[in-house]
Amino acid sequence: MDCMSDVVRKELKRGCIGSNTKCKYHPCHHEGQDCTFCYCPFYPCNDPEVGGEEIVSPKRGTPVWSCMNCHFIHTEPVAEYVFEKLKDSDFPDGVDLKGLFADVKSRFLDSCEEFPKRSHKKYGE
Repeated sequence: MDCMSDVVRKELKRGCIGSNTKCKYHPCHHEGQDCTFCYCPFYPCNDPEVGGEEIVSPKRGTPVWSCMNCHFIHTEPVAEYVFEKLKDSDFPDGVDLKGLFADVKSRFLDSCEEFPKRSHKKYGE
């Protein structure tokens, strides 16, 4: 988790970047995605409402949280809002991430037209 926090801190220093079409992984979630947060500051949120799901790791055979179908942090209004809330923070120590995640969900989950609603299949279905 510490290494992911380091990456998110670097992303915050880099600023909002929008869709990074030069990235060799683009698009990793959906066409036109906002790439400000390649690594989600809320990982693992363990919340299937945003598109993630628990899967069995093919390498380890143990449960892991997969964000493969989560588009939430990659929608422009969500990425911009989270960026503004985190940019001057001591991430993650100075941030109530659970509270911020709840705030973001309440503001954007139902109203964000860009957020594609997903069916939640279990790994291997």
